[in-house]
Amino acid sequence: MFKKIVALAVVFASLSLGTTVRAGEEATWSYWQALRATGGNTEQLSKRIKTVKTPDEFISVCRQLSTSMRQDCKEASALPVLNVDPDVAAYAAQGVELEGQGASLLTDLADFVEEVKAYNAQMNSGEAISEAFIRGLFGDPLGAYEDAKSKVGQFHESLRSLQERIRAFEEPGRTWNARQITIRAQLSQRYNREFPRLDN
Repeated sequence: MFKKIVALAVVFASLSLGTTVRAGEEATWSYWQALRATGGNTEQLSKRIKTVKTPDEFISVCRQLSTSMRQDCKEASALPVLNVDPDVAAYAAQGVELEGQGASLLTDLADFVEEVKAYNAQMNSGEAISEAFIRGLFGDPLGAYEDAKSKVGQFHESLRSLQERIRAFEEPGRTWNARQITIRAQLSQRYNREFPRLDN
């Protein structure tokens, strides 16, 4: 009797384990496909940013791309994760974090270019010339020049900071993209089906 009970327990455990594995496979596959479905607009905008020709176009595309990336993060974070392979969930979480950082960087780039553009327009206006003339009349002939020199120095400092952030962002992004090959290979072996690239 005891042997029969043990045998039944083994069969039950085997069936339960098989059901769990199948549930994990389907949940992981659905999750992976859902991740692939996000980012279509972001991919198109990423191509556009390489072809911009004017500051206004650069500002516009940066802001659109930042908004699109934040939407990607929101959609990816909202995906159900029940029974999803932990390796995939961790990889996706890292991707969401990187994309959020990229979105913030793009917003700051757009803000910077917009500020420089507005300042250039101000300096080329008659109002700036009049201000410099009036300050000169009242004993401050170099005041406008010193202000402009200080402002340009601030712009250079902001630009250096942005360039450092871009360089710091690039390496984790490359590592994340390269790791996708490993993740796909692991999943394909684990579930005996081909997991395609996330970027289509």
